[in-house]
Amino acid sequence: MQSKKFIAISGGIGSGKSTLKDLLMAQLSLRGSQIRYSQTKALNFAGPVKEIEGFVKELPEELLCTLSCVNEAFDNYLRWTYSDLIEKVLGPYCLYRPRDLWSKWVQLLKELNEMPLEPNQSKQRARLQFLGNEARERIAHDFWAGQAMVKAIGDYNFIDDLRYLNEAEILLAANTYFILIDTPKEVRRQRIESLGGVATEEVFNHDSETQVERVREHIVHHHSSHYIVIDGQDPNFEG
Repeated sequence: MQSKKFIAISGGIGSGKSTLKDLLMAQLSLRGSQIRYSQTKALNFAGPVKEIEGFVKELPEELLCTLSCVNEAFDNYLRWTYSDLIEKVLGPYCLYRPRDLWSKWVQLLKELNEMPLEPNQSKQRARLQFLGNEARERIAHDFWAGQAMVKAIGDYNFIDDLRYLNEAEILLAANTYFILIDTPKEVRRQRIESLGGVATEEVFNHDSETQVERVREHIVHHHSSHYIVIDGQDPNFEG
């Protein structure tokens, strides 16, 4: 892992993390023979969360009920017969793990499947937050971070959604440069609403948002020579 370089961007919702990542990757691609664009890769700790949430959204409830109720013999039959489908739904992390882990994951997906969809919202924020937090609580604290890090195949791997302390710990152990974006809440609120999003106090007070400041303090304290704080009010970060 030390041979790979990570650029991790942290900041609150609407601070401009993804925009900055796109700008930096574009700049690298312009350096021609020095760094090829193919040597860069965009990673996302929330990527696996979004993939699974989207798949479960289209999944028949009967399949999840069946997976949680079958006996051990039929359970093994399902794993063999529907391995491709089950791997997408349950994730490779759980597919060949002990049955108690399998059962916890299936129960979590059932609860996710029962959550209502937010009308006229392409991004189901409540469902994503539920799945992300509950998997960390019930399965493993590094559940999502671990799945994202194994996909780091580029020489320069950009992560634009560093929000949690356990994610910061994993990156601190790697060859990582941190970019901390400082953007006032009102500026972030305006950006979110201009894009048709919802910017309530509940959104800003969610655990994924409140931990951002703790992540910043942790990085500054433990990694003082490998970070920079930038002003997220720059107009280039809008959108």
